[in-house]
Amino acid sequence: MNDPNLTPRGPEKDSEIADAEALFRDAPALPPTAKPISSPSSGTETFHESPTETFYEIEEIKEPPIRPSIDLTNVEPTKKSAAAKARPVTLDPSEAVEQVWSRSAEWGQNLLILASAALPLFLLGYLLLSYEQYGLAFMLLIVSGLILALLSYPLVITLERPVRVTPEQAVRDYFNALSHHVPHYKRMWLLLSNAGRVSSDYASFEGFRSYWRNRLARLREGRASSLTPFKFQIDDFKSEKSAGMSEIEVSFVLRILIRGRRQEGPVETTQVKTTLVKGPDRMWYLDKGAYP
Repeated sequence: MNDPNLTPRGPEKDSEIADAEALFRDAPALPPTAKPISSPSSGTETFHESPTETFYEIEEIKEPPIRPSIDLTNVEPTKKSAAAKARPVTLDPSEAVEQVWSRSAEWGQNLLILASAALPLFLLGYLLLSYEQYGLAFMLLIVSGLILALLSYPLVITLERPVRVTPEQAVRDYFNALSHHVPHYKRMWLLLSNAGRVSSDYASFEGFRSYWRNRLARLREGRASSLTPFKFQIDDFKSEKSAGMSEIEVSFVLRILIRGRRQEGPVETTQVKTTLVKGPDRMWYLDKGAYP
């Protein structure tokens, strides 16, 4: 018979007894210490286990090849980059040319002088006719005509408008203004850009006019009288195509001849290189106004 005081042994009771028995057993042996395999090259470590010991070896890591550096200082620039480096920063037309050519700017001062001289001569002639001084009135008419003709000379030599659609036209108009008995310095001044109106020889219109008077006087020394005009001739003009451009570099040959004595050859011949810019009126203006 089964004893009612005895309780059946379950799985929980068995585990507790097993754990108690483990206290009297020997301590388990520790696993062997891992021994690394040294390698002169750096890399990743790989572990290997064997029945007797555990060890690891280092796998070599291949570094990427070193590419040689390129020295950009000795690299030749392309044509486009070289041209961009040589060309100055492009200015807005209103910044490059503040005062454009106009008929009022060119003739304003001359018309004022002409009116100032004509008014008193007209009044004097009217008084002479009123007193029936016909002989004096006739003499006054002749003298007045000569005076007004001389004062009108700058207007007569500049009747043709300087249409400078191309750089060559601008250069020719500039030097044609010098090819007169009395050069039209005002037109020359108005055909210059802001850069052309400032140089080591002048910085104002008065200085510009004085500079060219002295320059022409030196060219005439021993060659021609003060009343003999020069002819400034432009030959071998070369430039890029100006269509769509706002600044351009040109070169040409400037020959200075004495009018009426061209068969003697030029007084001076020089090669000229200069630049021109386009103004707000879409016309070309010279960046250099001094003699080359």
